[in-house]
Amino acid sequence: MLKICSCLLNEVPQLKKIGELCFYDTFSPFNTPENLKMYMDTAFDIDVLSQEVKNPNSFFYFLKNDDQIIAYLKLNLPIAQSDYNFNRSLEIERIYVLPEHKNKGYGKKLIEFTFNKAIEL
Repeated sequence: MLKICSCLLNEVPQLKKIGELCFYDTFSPFNTPENLKMYMDTAFDIDVLSQEVKNPNSFFYFLKNDDQIIAYLKLNLPIAQSDYNFNRSLEIERIYVLPEHKNKGYGKKLIEFTFNKAIEL
């Protein structure tokens, strides 16, 4: 059964793992191994991810199928947005689906969830 749930602080190691797998799968054809390593060592560092999960202006969600993580989503309120800070907006900073689960409509489910979250907020 599919469910979307908040990523808890004790789940940061799983967040790191899925983030690295998905980032590598998506961006390795377009980057050097050195650039990939440099980005992943920073963006998916356990301490960095822990601080991001604790940030009250950011939200991490896992999409799970029978408790198996298959995707994740990071949303930001304006104060935490990575680019332009539009008042009354919600940014999707990251949306990653594990390679073996792509093309099954899971990204669409996360976009629909984001739309509803934006309305709720």
